[in-house]
Amino acid sequence: MAKIIDTFMEWVEKAVTLLLGLEVVTIVAQIFFRYILKNPLNWSDQACRFGLVWIIMLGFPVMFNRKATVCFDLIFAKTKGKLKKIFEIFFALCTLFFSATFLLCAVQYVQKCGAQSVPGFPGLKFWMLYGAEVVCGVLMSVVMLKEIGVIIANFNKPDEPKQIEE
Repeated sequence: MAKIIDTFMEWVEKAVTLLLGLEVVTIVAQIFFRYILKNPLNWSDQACRFGLVWIIMLGFPVMFNRKATVCFDLIFAKTKGKLKKIFEIFFALCTLFFSATFLLCAVQYVQKCGAQSVPGFPGLKFWMLYGAEVVCGVLMSVVMLKEIGVIIANFNKPDEPKQIEE
């Protein structure tokens, strides 16, 4: 199951990269149209706002899945063996609790105001923006459940030395 989640998260990471590329293209196009052609695009600012929210909300679960987060390094550096794994489970459970709470609040928010139209874009609804928070909450919860499962599965195994990425 962990491999399936990791593979899925690789696709999410590729989607974030694609969105970031589209953001750059949109911003460069807006600069060109506004300052060179003196005819600004009326949709680019809103599209960039939407894109930025989606990039951030999809980026969090990717970051946690890659273990690229700032964590309690001092605690992890000073502990070994089962105590270290207990701390890892504790912090993963705290993150899971936050993710689940975030998900519930995001769902409530989308239900409350998701049907409203985006100003200037009557065809777009706010759920298309705030849905990113719901997706983030789901993905973060899944990633943290996977992480807890991996820690528990390896609970009695000795710690592996940490490799430094170049």
